[in-house]
Amino acid sequence: MDGENLKKLSLSTMLIAMILLTFAMAFTPQVKADGTVVSVKPASVDIAAVGQTQTVDINITDVTNLYGYEIKIWYLNAIVNTTAGNVTRPAGHFMGTDDPGEFFLAAWLVDNAFNATWGRIFVSFTLLGPPTMAKSGSGMLLRINFTGVGVGLTPTVLANYPGFEGPVALADNTGAKIPHTVSNGAINVIPEIMMLLPIFAVTSLIAVSLAKLRKKKQLQ
Repeated sequence: MDGENLKKLSLSTMLIAMILLTFAMAFTPQVKADGTVVSVKPASVDIAAVGQTQTVDINITDVTNLYGYEIKIWYLNAIVNTTAGNVTRPAGHFMGTDDPGEFFLAAWLVDNAFNATWGRIFVSFTLLGPPTMAKSGSGMLLRINFTGVGVGLTPTVLANYPGFEGPVALADNTGAKIPHTVSNGAINVIPEIMMLLPIFAVTSLIAVSLAKLRKKKQLQ
């Protein structure tokens, strides 16, 4: 690929990324400074190339007496995919138990082809033990490994928007809904050529330096 075509590719890639970033920002609500928040962490991550993976967590902050949750997470299926096995509750997760007698999974589903545009993760978890098992504080609910399948930027949307099926739902140990806000995220799958540009730049600097050194020696 010659320099002119490389320049055009870089400009096109940046333009696409800017358009997709604007799209993602449209799906990101303002988060209140207080109250319970369900969020995607980190809010923004890069996947180095198609075929590679990156991890994001679904966190909860400042909740009181959480006993169950239902969460739907949406993503552009042309950019990333995942599997049910890559959606986990790691050791130390906020709900605190992996004893099958102490919780119930009503749903643990991943559909990368939910429709022509969006993939969807749907999880529904509730404790089964005494009300005193309810959790308060902050921590991680879920961990998701996404794999890049196409170059570009996708929002990771916690479904609290018109057009997306069902909001995030939280319940306390009496069955009452817990008011909350959500904070979405974004995943950027980077073209391999963009990852190589810093290497090209360093190589060029070394080549120029060596050429200058040879020229200096010739003049001596």
